[in-house]
Amino acid sequence: MSQRGPRPDRSARASQPRLHPRRPPLRRGVDEVQLGVGPQALVLRGLSEGQVAVLERLDGSRSLAQLHDVAADFGDPPHVVDELLTLLGRLGAMADPRSERVDLLAARLGSEPRVLVGGPDALTDRLARALRQAGLEGVRVGPLALDQAELALRDREHTVAGRQRPPDLVLLSSFDGLDPAEAAPWARHGIAHLAFTTEGDRVVVGPLVVPPPRGDTTCIQCLELHRCDRDSGRASVLAQTSRPPAALADPRQWTDGLTALLGPGGPVRPTPMEPALLSAAAAVAALVVAAYLGGDCLPDGVTVELTSPWPRLDHRKWPRHPQCPHHRRAVAPTPTIGAVVGSAAAAGRQ
Repeated sequence: MSQRGPRPDRSARASQPRLHPRRPPLRRGVDEVQLGVGPQALVLRGLSEGQVAVLERLDGSRSLAQLHDVAADFGDPPHVVDELLTLLGRLGAMADPRSERVDLLAARLGSEPRVLVGGPDALTDRLARALRQAGLEGVRVGPLALDQAELALRDREHTVAGRQRPPDLVLLSSFDGLDPAEAAPWARHGIAHLAFTTEGDRVVVGPLVVPPPRGDTTCIQCLELHRCDRDSGRASVLAQTSRPPAALADPRQWTDGLTALLGPGGPVRPTPMEPALLSAAAAVAALVVAAYLGGDCLPDGVTVELTSPWPRLDHRKWPRHPQCPHHRRAVAPTPTIGAVVGSAAAAGRQ
């Protein structure tokens, strides 16, 4: 089942050259043009008037023949334009359909990609806001949206749920640790999903899981197996953070009121999270989602980790676990994750 919309026509794009959106032409002198700003800006010197005029018209609205005409008005032959475009392409200054996320996402939005966001309200609200700010309008949030989508996937004959297109991606969020069971329905139906987990003073974005038939990437179960290999108590601890106190689970014990049951401070809340860190992590997740929808997938098994109190961003590579039941082929053990550590704090960062 294809989950991607129509891709932009690369041949059409190539026939109407344009500079990358981050490389606008800025005049520095009569024969000197700067492309973009900042330390990555490019400076072209010794340009003819015709080349400057062509640079200022590389907005994708003119064909190569029309650009030749622009140069001809200043006395430049066609090969001058061709050489300029070749140079710009070699420098990476031209818009590339394979990597220009803004245009790819804009084209993808023509079919309004569906992104579902699940997890605690404190996380899903920020994630949904970040996704919409990234230009994604087809965002659905909450357990009802996820349940309806899963039901539609299981209801092949459309007898219960109305006919609807499957989600392009599901973003699963959690405080303190994500239960791999949350990802199981989406893996079973071949739906890509992204993990978003808070862990004390850091947020982990990823992995981005692309299950069969379109992929067979490192999954959330793989990560948990790797972490449990290095911290024998992790499974027990996470089980306690993901369930309510026993007294809360039994309404018969509520006779004395919630204050008597929980104490004057109220229920135990998830680990406090720095709001600025959470917002930054949500923006990173939105970047990952937008890139994926535009055809640029986060590498297999990579997580992006943001840490406070000062901004720190790390990338970690996780291989598939040899005992993970979700992968058909046996996976050989790999030493890339690191040695077993002796503390829970250190183990949590492996």
